[in-house]
Amino acid sequence: MANQFRLFLHLAAYRLVLRLQEALKNTEFASMQIQQLRLRLLKIGGQVIQTARRIWFRLARGYLWKNIFLLEHRRIVADTT
Repeated sequence: MANQFRLFLHLAAYRLVLRLQEALKNTEFASMQIQQLRLRLLKIGGQVIQTARRIWFRLARGYLWKNIFLLEHRRIVADTT
């Protein structure tokens, strides 16, 4: 059971990275390897604030790739709706 759950987590992470790469087509991040994407887009400093109506993501002011992050987020949300 534990091995199946671990496999499920790896599969979910892999699918997330594939969606991420798909959303980043036609950007400077399109040809990056998974490790680079993880460091630049997934491992970032920020704050998540949940209110009754919304969930807010506050990125650090010094985050260099904020525009790419927002573009990627919009593309992923548009694909899921």
